[in-house]
Amino acid sequence: MPLKGEEGSDSENKEVQGSNAGCDRVAVRVPSFWTNNAKLFFIQLQASFRLAGVTVEQTKFDYLVAALDPETLSHATDIVCEPPPHPYTALKSRLLTQFEVSQHKKLKTLIEYLELGDRSPSVLLKQMRDLSESHVDEAFLKNIWMRRLPSHVQVVLAVISESLSKLVEMADKIIEFSPGAVNSVSDSAFASCHVSQRDEQLLKIQKQIDEISRLVRSGSRHASPRPHRNRSPSKTGAQKREDWQCWYHFRIATFGTKLLSLDLGLRRTLQWPFIVADVTKLIIGADFLQHFGLLINLKKRCLIDPLTNFTAEGKSTVSDIPVVKTIVGNSEYSELLRKFNEITQLNSFPKDAIKHDTVHYIPTVGPPVSARARRLNPAQLKIAKQEFEYLLEKGICRPSKSNWASPLHMVAKGTSDCRSTGDYRALNRITIPDKYPIPHIQDCMYLLNGKKVFSKADLVRAYHQIPVHPPDIPKTAVITPFGLFEFPFLNFGLCSAAQTFQGSLMKFYEDSIIVSLI
Repeated sequence: MPLKGEEGSDSENKEVQGSNAGCDRVAVRVPSFWTNNAKLFFIQLQASFRLAGVTVEQTKFDYLVAALDPETLSHATDIVCEPPPHPYTALKSRLLTQFEVSQHKKLKTLIEYLELGDRSPSVLLKQMRDLSESHVDEAFLKNIWMRRLPSHVQVVLAVISESLSKLVEMADKIIEFSPGAVNSVSDSAFASCHVSQRDEQLLKIQKQIDEISRLVRSGSRHASPRPHRNRSPSKTGAQKREDWQCWYHFRIATFGTKLLSLDLGLRRTLQWPFIVADVTKLIIGADFLQHFGLLINLKKRCLIDPLTNFTAEGKSTVSDIPVVKTIVGNSEYSELLRKFNEITQLNSFPKDAIKHDTVHYIPTVGPPVSARARRLNPAQLKIAKQEFEYLLEKGICRPSKSNWASPLHMVAKGTSDCRSTGDYRALNRITIPDKYPIPHIQDCMYLLNGKKVFSKADLVRAYHQIPVHPPDIPKTAVITPFGLFEFPFLNFGLCSAAQTFQGSLMKFYEDSIIVSLI
């Protein structure tokens, strides 16, 4: 028992211990805020507080505020600026209210969107139970879970009357020993396995050839104009049909381009925007061979890749293409095109040959704007990845570490394809617009009076020939599910992009001819 007169000394000891505790306290490691699972974030945060011995409401509040990013803090500005009597509890309640997924959305995800994917059946069931939160009957949950499994697994489990836990174990084993799993083989079976692998490779090549042929045929069917509809081409999203003419005056109907990855067995990806045309045979042009540096060996009948030292074997066939040439190749127009041959190539991007001083500026007011990456369905995700791989290869975009981020938006075309672009609406709202005038087509009609020669030019990637002011390049960043990318060249959707391009045209031609962005 403390002696009389020791009460004051005891309080002094407590005060000293408290000061020592303040100096030797354990640092709290606060994780980053999880916007997709705020409830689990606060569980982990509370565990960190318990380990560090933090119990004061104000201290918890300070740690939480320091861990939040500006976008998250904007949802609780009133609490941060004027804290209530219990600030941590109030801020926690606000964040849970703002970011916690509603029960309706969880059930909708459970019933409509959750798929097996590359997960195991047990992991899928665990996620289903987390989404249901005991609001779904066990029999109904079992029914949904079985419908998400592959058909061969459903057939086996349908005839077994076991508990759900037993069915999950059996489903995991069936998936594990399915043909997609990697199993060891004995030496005696190596020869037969080698033969089967060769057959699988031949089957894979045949499927790729059939897929390319199907794309050519389907492109011709989907893009063909319908005679019973009389709509203006400017009011429809379908690609405009163009007829190309080969050197012997045979017209070939084309239906735009499609970005494909060609696998010739050369151990690298050959990605190229092929032209969808109404032809009976697939054609690989000289521009494709020149771009990838491929060599044709006619004696050995193979295609050589000097980069990987691999060859793709081919075969010679009798061609029914006529060889009579009736076009004179010494006209002034032929000489002009021969002199500037690079401008006739659809895939050319002369980023190193830009000889003008036009630069696009993005003057903004206020802090940087950012957004989270939007989810894409598997088809859109595949198209977006192919498009950005192509843009990265051409140098049109590059990986970014910018604090600006505009979401990726997929625009559906008239066909089954879609195009990726940046949703710059938030950036455009804080951008000071350029007031350069855009001419109206009606105002240009009087200038054509008395003229006899008319022409048009459809520029290929015209915007990408105008660079962005280097300090403004981070503002063009687009966030995707697979990374953050910025554009050193003018991109579609940016504020005043049309004004910059129109101004560059007028500077190039100096009113010598009528040039307008239409």
